[in-house]
Amino acid sequence: MDLEKVREFERLLDEELSSQKFFRYEPSDSTINLVGSVLLSYTDPNLNPIVGTASRSLSVALPILAKLSEGSPVDRDYGKNFSDALTFMSHYYMIREYLYYTYNAKGSFNWEFGEDFVKISFSDRSILRQFHQGGNAAIVALIDALTDRLAIENEAIALLSGKEELGAEEHVIRGLELAEQEADLRIAAKFEMLGGAKSGVQFDGYRYADFYVVYRFLLAKFIYHRYYARANSVMPVFRFSKQDLVMEISLNTGLDESIVELVVKDMVYSGDSPKGMVPQYFELFSHGSLEEYLIIADSLIEEDGFAQLLRVQSIKSPAHFSRHISGPLGDGLVVRLAESFEKAGFIVRKNVSLSELGADLPDIDLLVISKEATLGYYVFACEVKATLPATWAKDYLRVLRKDSLPKAFLQVGRIIDALDSEAGVRFLAEKVISEDSSPMREGIIAFRSMIITSQNSGMFFDQPSNDVTVIDWKTLTSILGRCDGDVVYILHMLKCIREIFDVDPVGVEFLIGDVKVAYEVAAAIDPIVFPPNEWKSSGLDAEVSREFYEQGGSPFDVLIERGSVSRESETEE
Repeated sequence: MDLEKVREFERLLDEELSSQKFFRYEPSDSTINLVGSVLLSYTDPNLNPIVGTASRSLSVALPILAKLSEGSPVDRDYGKNFSDALTFMSHYYMIREYLYYTYNAKGSFNWEFGEDFVKISFSDRSILRQFHQGGNAAIVALIDALTDRLAIENEAIALLSGKEELGAEEHVIRGLELAEQEADLRIAAKFEMLGGAKSGVQFDGYRYADFYVVYRFLLAKFIYHRYYARANSVMPVFRFSKQDLVMEISLNTGLDESIVELVVKDMVYSGDSPKGMVPQYFELFSHGSLEEYLIIADSLIEEDGFAQLLRVQSIKSPAHFSRHISGPLGDGLVVRLAESFEKAGFIVRKNVSLSELGADLPDIDLLVISKEATLGYYVFACEVKATLPATWAKDYLRVLRKDSLPKAFLQVGRIIDALDSEAGVRFLAEKVISEDSSPMREGIIAFRSMIITSQNSGMFFDQPSNDVTVIDWKTLTSILGRCDGDVVYILHMLKCIREIFDVDPVGVEFLIGDVKVAYEVAAAIDPIVFPPNEWKSSGLDAEVSREFYEQGGSPFDVLIERGSVSRESETEE
């Protein structure tokens, strides 16, 4: 690949962006509002491609529009210029992403150049699988609560149809109660790992608990406005007085206005946002010439505000984040995963020390034990990495840092080596048996390691040998929620998951002058929901065990090598 040609193309792309008339108009005009209006079409699933285009375009446009103090009056061709620029900026966003990967992750993309064309395709399929699996995990997390959410929404829409949107009437009060119920269901699917309103974690200037209260209020507020919009076929309000919004939050949460202002400031993107902050980390937008915040209601509802704020905190105060937030964040993810394994019926121990095998050995973040009557025990040693969920290429690329996933692989390797020793085997056996209130008299212990992350499912770390499984917590918890205590089900899904999400990309094309640019993107796929399993709840595990031993089975049968004499033929002889 000729990197110089890639850089030449990047310059051409930037020149095309700067030539867009879209940026010449008054920023206080309807430019941002028009983009916001398109985003509000989220309510129509048939318009999702338009929503994606508008969202990407807005992330490109806002850094420029936010800094404009004045521009040109809107002309009669504005609509066409707006539409053309919107489409181009969506392409610009995607190509810029691919450029970041190309420069920072060798072998990620293939670039082909001709006299009048540029073709960009995926070289590293793990990137493509990440987009498919990550998107699916986010959708499935919401699907799991879909029945409850639809019941709440249907009641709210029936309640608010033909009524006033604001006031102190019963329909408003009940509507807000329903919105709070949906907000809590949505929060359960977001990256909330620090303890909610009871958290003791301190941010720079305020507590995480303060943010949680503010965010929950705003989430419920905009869910309510969406209910009303759907009930009465209108668009949700998405402009709010800067002063009045802070006052409203303060009155409804009991937080002091000075605290609310600090929280809201970290939720707002503007021309004064520090270097490194990008629109993808925010759902509120501010321009100096406007007395109101621009808020894309549907975007705030659907995006993960917890992950966004954590990213803002990590950029704004990296030292404070490292000292006071990283540790609790990792602990929170470990606790949440432990709860999921325990709910699925497994024995779980957190932060298991290996110090007796070596003073410098890392702890096992999660030791998961499954008692298998026909085998003995199946054990997962899990390394948990609470990397911040990514929203764009630079975030995804951070997992390549030495202290991120590379460190996780090293730690897993050291744990495996330690447990593979004579002392390690003895330690593991004693640990597993001690955790079982009625241990088996004989059997074997099967062992597997796993790296569980906030979001990464092996992106940039393709493991064809499957020696170490890398999986994101949302996908894993989805599997656990359906396994019914069956470790075989889990192992099957972990084996199939690469193939399930290894979906071929689709092609997209656009023109820059006479140059045709063709690039691949992740295909839109229907949500993949893991099928529910029956094992422990139906008593099938006990029935299989009984039949196994009645037929002369032994836990040690699994040790018979392939190709050797079978148990049946031994009996006959």
